[in-house]
Amino acid sequence: MPRITLVISHIYYLRMLHSIALQDKVKAARDLLAKVRRQKPSLVKGVEQLCDSYIDLAYHDVTAFKAQRGPLKLPTSCPLLKVKDVAIPTSEVPVDRSCCYKDVLTINRFDTFFQLAGGVNLPKVVTCVGSDGKRKKQLVKVWRHFLCGLSPWSLPCAI
Repeated sequence: MPRITLVISHIYYLRMLHSIALQDKVKAARDLLAKVRRQKPSLVKGVEQLCDSYIDLAYHDVTAFKAQRGPLKLPTSCPLLKVKDVAIPTSEVPVDRSCCYKDVLTINRFDTFFQLAGGVNLPKVVTCVGSDGKRKKQLVKVWRHFLCGLSPWSLPCAI
């Protein structure tokens, strides 16, 4: 068997193993989410609303403001402005042995402006005000990279 064929078949085999392992993780995550959704539906709904709002903002076209410095106004229709009482995804939550998690910081509101962080994909910096009254900056962007080097894949995220 020529060496190049062996290398290609090895890469294919490793990707297949990774895909199978990933499928198992995805199934476990879906099962866990279904369980939490049955027990705490409002918690899951709030997190889904927050994620959808981040995605909406990540894809919001700001190319016209690319060179502008300083704060930009969030559109009044921005779903992020409606998010409240959801755990702040960027805050640290210590393990609570009682499993009550009473003191989890939540989002009180988001500021009505954002800034561009600079860069190719024009990431946005938003500020949320937590239930503790402190302001926390969050970076919202779209990651653009290639999956297996063949097809473009974009994944919005908040960091």
